[in-house]
Amino acid sequence: MNKKASLAVVGATGVVGESVLDALADSTLEFDEVFAVASAESFGETLHFQGRDLSVRTLDDFDFSQVDISIFAVPDIVADRFIPRAVAKGNKIVRVSQLSNGDSMMPGCEWPEDAQEVRFVTPAFAILKPLLQVFEEEHGIAAVDATLLQPAAARGRAGVEELAQQTIGLFNNQDIEIAAFPVRAAFNAIPQVGLFNDEGDTQLEAGLLADIQQHSDGSEMALSATAVQVPVFYGTAIKLVIDLCYPVDANTKLTDLIDAHASLKRIDEAKAGGYMTPIDVIGKSSIYVSRLKQVSATRFTCWLTADSIALTAKSVVNLLDSIKD
Repeated sequence: MNKKASLAVVGATGVVGESVLDALADSTLEFDEVFAVASAESFGETLHFQGRDLSVRTLDDFDFSQVDISIFAVPDIVADRFIPRAVAKGNKIVRVSQLSNGDSMMPGCEWPEDAQEVRFVTPAFAILKPLLQVFEEEHGIAAVDATLLQPAAARGRAGVEELAQQTIGLFNNQDIEIAAFPVRAAFNAIPQVGLFNDEGDTQLEAGLLADIQQHSDGSEMALSATAVQVPVFYGTAIKLVIDLCYPVDANTKLTDLIDAHASLKRIDEAKAGGYMTPIDVIGKSSIYVSRLKQVSATRFTCWLTADSIALTAKSVVNLLDSIKD
């Protein structure tokens, strides 16, 4: 950023909002003023930011004319209601969403010239894209089958708290509440993340497939995705199967291509702990590749892990840093 601006983080008390504030605090960016904005339930809370306290403002009453940039890390139904208010006051908008609208932006890109609102791709695709890039550039991609293992944190603080409460309740033989998830999440795996569409895909699956298609080289690909809610609090994992258009010759080492990519780190040894798990990636902003296997000359499988929340927060900071005015 070439000049200091005032900033609002909407959803500041949520899992993503807090991570964005932490990333901003650790960055070299400077702001005239930073506002922490959240729902009325968080009114009166205090957040720490760069050695000072931020009193949480309520979203319903917040005056967006006080800021130049607003980051919306809230559910889409809330963002859809309040973003027009911020736009009307001349704010630049960064929208962080679990869902794609078919015109989303990749992390690492600069702020588009003359754009007022930027929306990131699904966090799941941000994890997939670097590896897909490696294969697509060298051998073309004919098909992608992704199984996404989604943590409770993807449902925000409500998801984290509900998983914790259910776990404690089941251990103590107590009744449990189900609100953030469609069925019990503790000690369970749920093959549904979001509502189903007419084609039988959930919202997250449809958004992920749309992002893969949008950001491909335009070639036809057979795409499949299954999103599963798993009983872990943080850290995303993806089992990926890729079919290539052209076989890999004996002289090509895909491990070298992966190792050369700045966003990817390969932790892949055939021993206990020679791979990354969701717990291992918490707070890290890299994407880890493990269990890479060549099934045939044109088929590969692997295990990807990343902290999608930390990745998103880092991407927001980098995007703000690219604003030219």
